[in-house]
Amino acid sequence: MGKSKIQNPKSKIQYISAYEEILEGYLRTGEEAFLLESYELGKKMLKKGLSTKFIADMHFRSLEKVKRKIVLGEIRDAGHNPAIPFLELTMAFGLAFRDQLGALLRFTEIVEAGKRQWEKTFDAISDAISLHDSQGFVIRANKAFCDLLGKTFKEVLGQSPWHLFYDRNSPPDGCPLAKCLSYLKNRANPLTGQRANGPNLQPVSCETYIPKVDSYFIVTVTPVGDGAITPLFFLRTMKDITKRKKREKEEKEFQQKIRKEVALAEEREQRRIAQDIHDNLGHTLIIAKRKIQKLDDNLTTDSGTSGAELKKIANLLDQTISQTRTLTFDLYPPMLDDLGLIPTIEWYTEGFASKTGLKIDVIKTGKSQTLSKPTSIYLLRAVKELLNNILKHAEAHEVMLAIHRPESTFRIVIDDDGKGFNVEKSLKTARGYTGGIGFVNIRQWISDMDGRFLVESTPGQGTRVMIEVPIR
Repeated sequence: MGKSKIQNPKSKIQYISAYEEILEGYLRTGEEAFLLESYELGKKMLKKGLSTKFIADMHFRSLEKVKRKIVLGEIRDAGHNPAIPFLELTMAFGLAFRDQLGALLRFTEIVEAGKRQWEKTFDAISDAISLHDSQGFVIRANKAFCDLLGKTFKEVLGQSPWHLFYDRNSPPDGCPLAKCLSYLKNRANPLTGQRANGPNLQPVSCETYIPKVDSYFIVTVTPVGDGAITPLFFLRTMKDITKRKKREKEEKEFQQKIRKEVALAEEREQRRIAQDIHDNLGHTLIIAKRKIQKLDDNLTTDSGTSGAELKKIANLLDQTISQTRTLTFDLYPPMLDDLGLIPTIEWYTEGFASKTGLKIDVIKTGKSQTLSKPTSIYLLRAVKELLNNILKHAEAHEVMLAIHRPESTFRIVIDDDGKGFNVEKSLKTARGYTGGIGFVNIRQWISDMDGRFLVESTPGQGTRVMIEVPIR
């Protein structure tokens, strides 16, 4: 019974040589012992951990080598058709890993079935999902992602999301995927692979509007891997929130409309009350004063005491008339309709300074601009409230009120030299440092005009308030 010379091969080269000997021995003798030996050799190779690909390649290369030897006459005593022993030997050798190959095939079928099911589920998800490599390029995308862009998977493969959605070569500000990539780059040494101290990379989300598809999304990027410096890939999901954003916008616009209508209704009512006070109470007081003056003129010199009393009453009427005029202007200054916001603010601050003793300087820059009536009303209300806040709570002596008028915005900045306050604490109380409507309502007024309201203050260092609204 023949045996190959190499009984315990250890290297790949030795396995190949042993197999070639088995082939040649079987061709020369036809002994079945060589078939059994090839079977045992195959089992050893599998146990050694050699791949089935290597074994198959070795088998066919050895066959080709033996064939050449037959053609060249190096194997002369093969007594029958070499194709038959080749086939027999191949079948015998295949028995050595038939069971293993069967298991591998079954496992492959399970994996392929799972892959098909995963792909089916992946494409069925309504959110746009994509997988990205460590450079940010697409390596996989579901149907919703491709449909969103109107492209096929081949067209998005290897592209970056900022190129696909923004037609640019660099990521936009706040891009979650760019944040993940930057975070990894900054934490890892590219030469040593050592990670800096810090927590593992967590999912990053943002809410964004993408003009190219005219939609709002919550974009979340999740690193997927085993916690290594560079994850295996990044999972990027895009949840469409356009309908929600539209509802929120509609609700906001409705609330703004209601508040504007309420404000205008209040102003109309204040104007009516002011007009009634002026036309009725004011006129009545003036008539009463004139009659007292006439009565005083008709008194005789013997009525000195009565004349003095009448003069006191006349003085009280003068004060009441003056207060009535002030009240009517405070309720609704007619000059807001006639001259506009800035002259009204100048008139109001001048009167406020005269009554309170507070020094107020008004500075104007920029060109004259026309504001809508609701905007003018809101801004005048805000200025009044802020000046009253300063008078009541700031303990200030001087106020600087600056009106800036760039082309597209209208800005008011009020600085005082008062005692200042803790802004964060005051805003949490929802009242500011005022006992009245406070900063919260002013902030709401400005928000209704899509403007900005900023407060800067430090205890002992005064306060700055900035109001800015767009001009439409």
